[in-house]
Amino acid sequence: MENVARRIRARAIRRCGELLIEVPRGNAGGRPDPESAPADSTMPPQPPGRMIAAEKAGLTRHQANDAIRVAKIPEAEFEERVETPRPPGIRQLVDNTKRAERSHLGGRDPKDFQAATTLMGIFRHVTLQAQSFDLEAAFPRPALERQGLEQKFASHIEWLGKVHSIVFGNMKADLKQANSAARASR
Repeated sequence: MENVARRIRARAIRRCGELLIEVPRGNAGGRPDPESAPADSTMPPQPPGRMIAAEKAGLTRHQANDAIRVAKIPEAEFEERVETPRPPGIRQLVDNTKRAERSHLGGRDPKDFQAATTLMGIFRHVTLQAQSFDLEAAFPRPALERQGLEQKFASHIEWLGKVHSIVFGNMKADLKQANSAARASR
């Protein structure tokens, strides 16, 4: 009886998620701001977002997110998992989808992946700023100011050297390993 109840619950939550997916997300802030549109505006009011619809249905944000994750499981995989002798609970279904969502990390810790993308963002920002930066205007003229700048510059150069050796040192080792594997497979 318990297994039948689990199957019914899983299918009900999946259907709830399917319905929530059909609701447009709405604006990024969640609730539409009635003050933002002028009174004489001819623009139609923005439909409520997905989470507002979930709230109106009595779901918490957590329950709504779980339902959406369950709904995103491919149907064949969902049915296969639910029709096992001991069907998984919702938490098990959701945890498995969370692991699948992180599969692009290649087994890396999400915090490490976030650190890598943050570093790439910093380099992108510096590159974009450097293109329009007036170096002549930025360099201090008095010797004391230049001396302080030189010390900071040296520490940045040292740090960039570490980044370079880690990134490109690992890349060279990876390429060497890939080439060796390719030669061995011939």
